[in-house]
Amino acid sequence: MSQLSSEQVLAAIAISQSLRKHELSRVELSQQSIAGGDFTEAYMRSANLAESHCEGTNFTEATLIWANLTGANLTGAKLERSLLTCALFKQANLRGVHASYANFTGADLERMDGSEGCFDGADFQDSKGCYSCFKGSSLQQSKGVGADFSWAEMAEAKLQASRWNNSNWVAVQLEAANLEKAQFVGCDLSEANLSRANCLNGKFAGVRLHSADLSGAQLDWADLSTANLRQAKLVRTSLFNASLERASLMDADLSGANLRDASLEEANLAGTCWDEAIVTGAVFTDSQGLTPEQKLWLRENGALNVPK
Repeated sequence: MSQLSSEQVLAAIAISQSLRKHELSRVELSQQSIAGGDFTEAYMRSANLAESHCEGTNFTEATLIWANLTGANLTGAKLERSLLTCALFKQANLRGVHASYANFTGADLERMDGSEGCFDGADFQDSKGCYSCFKGSSLQQSKGVGADFSWAEMAEAKLQASRWNNSNWVAVQLEAANLEKAQFVGCDLSEANLSRANCLNGKFAGVRLHSADLSGAQLDWADLSTANLRQAKLVRTSLFNASLERASLMDADLSGANLRDASLEEANLAGTCWDEAIVTGAVFTDSQGLTPEQKLWLRENGALNVPK
C-alpha cells in the first residue's frame, strides 16, 4: 500500500474513512485534529503527532515506534496491543485511554497524564515515567523491569499481579493503591507513599523503602526480606505472617502495627518504636539493636526467640 500524505490523511478523517493498515511512516500531523479516526494496525513509525488532537482515535495494534506524541490529547483513545517502543508521550493527555497489552518499552512518559486509564498487561520495560499520573488507572498484570516512575502519582491505581523488578519508584504516590501479589523485588521505593495500600502477598525482597510511608497498609504474607525500611512509617500497618528476615528497620515506627506470626530473624531493629504493636508469635531469632526494655516487652507480649 502506497504512503499517504498528511493532506490525504486529513481528508480521509474528514469523511470518516478508515486508515486501517495504511503505511503512514513519518507522517506529519503535528497540531492537527485526527479525533475519532481509525488507524487500526496502521504503520506509523516515527510519525509526528505532537500536540495533535486524538480524542477517541483508534490506534489498536498500530505501530508507533519512535512516534512523537508530545503534548498530544489522546483522551479516551484506543491503544490496545499497539507498539509504542521509544515513543514520546511527554506531557501528553491519555486520560481514560484503553491501552491494555500495549508495548511502551523505552517510551518517554514524563509528566504524561494516564489517569483513569486501562493499561492491563502493558509492557513498560525501561520506560521513563517521572512525574507521570496514573491515578485510579488499572495496570493489572502489567510489567516494567528497569522502568523509572519516580515522583509519579498512582493513588488508588490497580496493580495486582504486576511485575516491576529492579525499577525506580522513588517518592511515588501509591496511597490506597492495590498491589496484591505485585512484584517489586530490588526496586527503589524510598520516600514512597503506600499508606492504606493493599500489598497482600507482595514481593518486596531487597526493596529500598527508606523513609517510606506504609501507614495502614496491608502487607500480610508479604516478602520484605533484606528490605531497607530505615525510618519507614509503619503505623497500624498489618504485617501478619510477613517475612522481614535480615531487613533493616532502623528508626522505623511500628506503633500499632500487627506483626503476628511475622519473621524478623536477623533483622536490624535499632531505634524502632513498638508502642501498642501486636507481636504475638512473631519470631525475633538473632535480631539486632533491641534495647533490654524492648526485649522484655516483646517477651511479655508473646514474641518468640527474642535475643537475650
